Amino acid sequence: MGLQARGNLLSRHDEALNTSRHTICVLSDAYLKSETAARTAAHHQALQGKERALIPVLVSACDVPPLLAPVIAIDLTEVDEDEARRRLVSGISEHPVRAKRGGFPRRRANRVRYPGADPEVWELRGHRPDPDFAGRDDVLAGLFRVLRAGRVTSTTQVITGLGGQGKTQLVVEYAIKYACAYDLVWWIRAEDPATMRGDYVELAQELGLPAEKDDQAIAALRKELRQRRDWLLIFDNAEDDRELFPPDSSGLLPERHSGHVLVTSRRREWPQAETLHLDVLPAPAAAGYLQRRGRMADSGLAAEIADALGCLPLALVQAASVIADGMRAADYRDLLRRQAPKLFAEGHTPDRRMTVATTWRVSVDRLAQRSAAALALFRLSAFLAADAVPLARLSATAPMPPELAAALADPIELSKATAALGEFSLAETVDGLLSMHRLVQAVTRAELGADASRWAGIALAAITAAFPEREQDPAE
Repeated sequence: MGLQARGNLLSRHDEALNTSRHTICVLSDAYLKSETAARTAAHHQALQGKERALIPVLVSACDVPPLLAPVIAIDLTEVDEDEARRRLVSGISEHPVRAKRGGFPRRRANRVRYPGADPEVWELRGHRPDPDFAGRDDVLAGLFRVLRAGRVTSTTQVITGLGGQGKTQLVVEYAIKYACAYDLVWWIRAEDPATMRGDYVELAQELGLPAEKDDQAIAALRKELRQRRDWLLIFDNAEDDRELFPPDSSGLLPERHSGHVLVTSRRREWPQAETLHLDVLPAPAAAGYLQRRGRMADSGLAAEIADALGCLPLALVQAASVIADGMRAADYRDLLRRQAPKLFAEGHTPDRRMTVATTWRVSVDRLAQRSAAALALFRLSAFLAADAVPLARLSATAPMPPELAAALADPIELSKATAALGEFSLAETVDGLLSMHRLVQAVTRAELGADASRWAGIALAAITAAFPEREQDPAE
């Protein structure tokens, strides 16, 4: 039956239900939360004199309304597509029939998938959901809405942020949470151009496209993606946008498409796409994560540790791992106060390979290649206040390194240096005020080793020159 897009929706439902011989009611949590569910149940009560006026079909576990529970004849929960087809055909038919062998036909692009089924093509390269993941529900829902907004630029979303903010885990959770919306989900390791192209070619091979040469496979896949809908590509840890958005339109992505693209990057600037900068977790979510993952009973202590960690996701993972491993939370808090850098260098993460220090080191190495002045400013900032340092107060005084002194004396060069810091998400600069996450500062100071005292002296000289009226003994 068809409903014209006019008049009151519930009135049109009334008319359709009154004139139809049979009504199939597809039951799920989402349906039962809608107003339509109550109206359909009411109509069943009014029309129960009709033979099989309402045929409820259960597609996911949910609390079925009392009016519908006695008449559920078709239950498709926890069965594969072949069994679901057999039950559906048999349940709707007045005379149950046996379904043909072979199950559902192979899904084609744009074909609606059986509810709850996995995507036809699925590759997350070993990434798994975090059962304690929290604090990002609004971000995930917002991503889903904006990807489906229909704007030309909205189909590609770049998640940016400091290393350790949880960008990769966010897109893992998105892919799993919204898997039912896609027929194809594919993870591409984008940190290296060769690896990125290789993962892209692998997808072409998975889809059975011509792939004798890489260029042939890429061209075939671009064409295939233009014709498909309901696909998601994830480019993780991308550093260069030229492979995705080259000026000559020869990149990996098709020029116009109906799929979705998620990119994670430490870079802030992506002119050809919409960006979402990921911040630290909200304080309640960070404390709750520590309690769940670290099995902490004391909510106050969890909040205290979360605050000391700056609510940074990777640091929270490390802390929870150590506490869950047997260290008393109070001892961890005290240790954190005394030797945070050493603690984070121990590598207390689920796979024992990623540490806060190594995560940030990648960005620092890139920064060193980009700008000597930016690297010097980054190291100096590790010994200044974490929030809102007025750059205008810093002057080119001895013993300032020459590259930094030159930048501080030239607004254009200083702007380039702060832009480089922001591009790699190592610091924030807003209205001339520079801020750096205090854990980034702690790890940076630790990694400077013997050179830390020199940079501390530079910072002290800079502070003294910036605030001569507040000069005092450093020992105080």
